Amino acid sequence: MPEVAGEAALMIDPFDPESIAIAMYKIHQYETLRNELSERGYQRKDLFTWQKTADLLWESIEKTIKTG
Repeated sequence: MPEVAGEAALMIDPFDPESIAIAMYKIHQYETLRNELSERGYQRKDLFTWQKTADLLWESIEKTIKTG
């Protein structure tokens, strides 16, 4: 899910075993890559909070009510 992972993950084809294996190999072999992805993940987590989800849901509800 690129919209969630952003630059914090290696994108793969989930139906292609070779694509999965290559990504797993890269993460296992390259400590720098592994650390970068981990750090980016910690940064991205702040984009997805329960409060932000609730705020977006409420905005959607209000918009629906206003447009009837």
